[in-house]
Parts: sequence; structure tokens; C-alpha cells
Amino acid sequence: MLIEIAKAVNAITFFMLVILVYVVITSRKNQNRNLFVVLLLSVIAFLVLISTLDKYGLILMANHPTLDLFNKSLFLFIGPLVYLHTLSVCYRDFKLDKSGWLHFVPGVTVFIWLFSDYNIRVSQATDSSEPVGLFTYSNYNVYQVIFLLLFLGYIIFSFIRLKRHKNELKYTYSYVEKINLDWLSALLILLFGHWVFDALFPIMIAMNFYGSDLFTINEVFSISSLLVFCSIVVVKGMKQPPVLEHSNDKPKYADSNLSMTDCEQYAHRLTDYMENEKPYLDSSLKINDLADNLSIPPKSLSQVINQKFGDNFFDFINKYRVTEAKNQLKNSEDNHKTISEILYESGFNSKAAFNRAFKKHTGLTPSRFKNLN
Repeated sequence: MLIEIAKAVNAITFFMLVILVYVVITSRKNQNRNLFVVLLLSVIAFLVLISTLDKYGLILMANHPTLDLFNKSLFLFIGPLVYLHTLSVCYRDFKLDKSGWLHFVPGVTVFIWLFSDYNIRVSQATDSSEPVGLFTYSNYNVYQVIFLLLFLGYIIFSFIRLKRHKNELKYTYSYVEKINLDWLSALLILLFGHWVFDALFPIMIAMNFYGSDLFTINEVFSISSLLVFCSIVVVKGMKQPPVLEHSNDKPKYADSNLSMTDCEQYAHRLTDYMENEKPYLDSSLKINDLADNLSIPPKSLSQVINQKFGDNFFDFINKYRVTEAKNQLKNSEDNHKTISEILYESGFNSKAAFNRAFKKHTGLTPSRFKNLN
């Protein structure tokens, strides 16, 4: 019964992946990002197809070592494609440059290694009637270690890139709730769960659990988590607009020619404008908007905020919003305003963002602050 369920899950997953590939290809949004999604989905769809055909007995991998070689090599491309897709979601101008192709070197190297090793063993075989498998016991274990470490490494790299992206948002936006990529972080956690299922396969094989109900259940969970991952990548990814340009790894403001005199003047102009015009009350305020109003280059303004005030743009603006909220909370009994009304009037666009910022800059919750005042 479990084997039949596993077969059905494989077949359904393959057809669902084909539909997802079609949806992405026919979409006109985010064409650059779609390239990596299509490649990722296509690789996974091919791997699932081979697995499905093998489970239904339509193809026996032991009799097709070349196909098995191609199949096993493709597994090593999943991690790099996940990472490149993450970059394409983070940055609207991301493109695969020459260095980007290096991510595929491990997969190509393993292909060459397995191909060479297999052909050497074929040439040395004395009994032509005895089929030569793609793997020996030793190189199968080496392959599994390479695959699992490479896959896990790219999941970790993707997490690191998302954390960096979230910090970079705060240099440009005064809000992050609607534009951060928390959904992609959650998906990477799901993908890590899939990695755990994959890591259990060689352990189960070594413990002679191959073909058991436990092994089949692990297969079902593994393929199901992969389908959920791919589905959400397509659905959420097509709706998520990339909001940042790709940054390099140079120290921030390394290319700046802003003089100390200009920096001081800009800081005074910024302080006067913030206190008199209160631009922070606009919940969708971006650094480009503020720079335009002050006639200051955005990069120079970011540098001033960072070096003269010790903040990124996000925290700089939210300090003013919290101060505004504190003033209103102190007078809330007189103006009969609720905390919810005050948070929106102070420039915040969500209760969660307001509570986090208020606690960060005052050490108190808004309710506690109101009660004390």
C-alpha cells in the first residue's frame, strides 16, 4: 500500500512541476528571475520523472548507467540554482556573470569523475556478461557526502544572503514588513527539512532499511516537501517585486567623495527638515524621497545618517516616529486617541512594527509607557 502511495506521489509531483514550469514560462513578470525558477523546476521535474519511471518499472536504472550518471549529476545543481534564485529575488538587476558559472563547477566535476571512473571499470571488466554499475560502494559514499554537504552549504549561503538583504533594506526603506523576504526564509527552512530526509536515505540503506515501510515513508515526505517548496517559490515569487539593486562586497561608502564640510551641512539640513516638516509621518517614506526633498544625493544622505547619527535609514526614521508616538501617548487621555490610532498617525504601518520599534528605542511596550505616563 505504501509503495503505491509513493508511486502516486511521484507521478502527481511530476505533473504538478510541469504545470508550474508552464505557468512561469508564460508569465511576463520578472523575466530575469523566471530563468532561474524554470531551470530549478526543470531539473527537479526531470529527477522526479526518472524516479517515477523507475518506481513503475518502466525503466531500470541499473541497465542505463549513462542516464543514471546524468541523473545523479543533476542533483548537484539544485543547491546552486536555489542560491541563484534567492539572489534574483533579492535584487532586481541580478544577472549571472562569469563568476556565477563557478557555482556549477562541482556538478560538472562530479560528472567527469563518475564518467571516467565508470569507463575505467568497464574497460577493466573481465566478464562482459556481468553488468558494471555506475557506483562502487566507496564512490557512492563519496558522492553522497559531496551532494549532502553541497546542498546544505547552499541552503546556508541562501540564509546568509537573505539576512544581508534584510539589513540592506533598512538603508533605503523606513518600513520592511511588506517587502522583506521572510516567506523565502521559511521556504529555506522547509528545504532544510527536505535535506534531512535526503540525509536519512544513505543511513537507512546502510542499516538495511532499503525497501522497508520506513524507507518508503521517508521518500513520500521527501518528495512532498519538495513539491510544496516549488509551488510556493512560484506563487510567492511571482508576486514579490525585487526592490534593491545588487550590491558588491566593498566596504560601505568606500567610493564616497563626500567631504566633512558637506557632511556637516547635510546633517544640519536633515535635522531641521525632520523637526519642521516631519516627513517620517509618511509610512511609505524611502530614502530617495527624503533625498529629493533635501536636494541631497541618496548615497550621500545614507552616509550622513550612518556616520553622523550612527543609524541606518530605517532606525533613523523610526526614532522620530517613536518620539512622535511618545508625545501622543502622554496626551492620549486628553485627545482620546487609542494606541492603534496613534501608531498610524506616527508613521507606522503595522502594530507589529510599532511595538518592535517602540520597545527597541524605549525599552517599554506602548501600553506600559502609557500607563507610566
